[in-house]
Amino acid sequence: MSIRGQEWYDQYGFDLDGLRISGILNPSASETFLRCAVALGEGGALDLAADFGRNHPSTRMRLACFEARAARESCAAARDRLWREAETAGDLMLAREARARRTANSAIEQHEQRKAQDNESPADDHERA
Repeated sequence: MSIRGQEWYDQYGFDLDGLRISGILNPSASETFLRCAVALGEGGALDLAADFGRNHPSTRMRLACFEARAARESCAAARDRLWREAETAGDLMLAREARARRTANSAIEQHEQRKAQDNESPADDHERA
């Protein structure tokens, strides 16, 4: 009897001297193909990535789906909505990663806003007055 999605379970190599995981032993081309298809913007690929992001048995593939979709977004608010969706997709690792991405995106956005404000010249302020 096989467990649903068992073929998608990650297998890891271990560095026993360093007491750490040294890498994933069973990488799959599926993530790469999915990222390429989403980047091309075909509706079917976007729909598939949305479905896989919520329902695929592999957490790594689910994360790849959200990453690929987020990479297409030029608007910070749209990326934030997408990562918020990932937080509620029913996978603890994905939710934690999504929360970290939202925090990082927020920090980047705040930094860019401060940088833009710092670059405004006094003449710009005078013209607005």
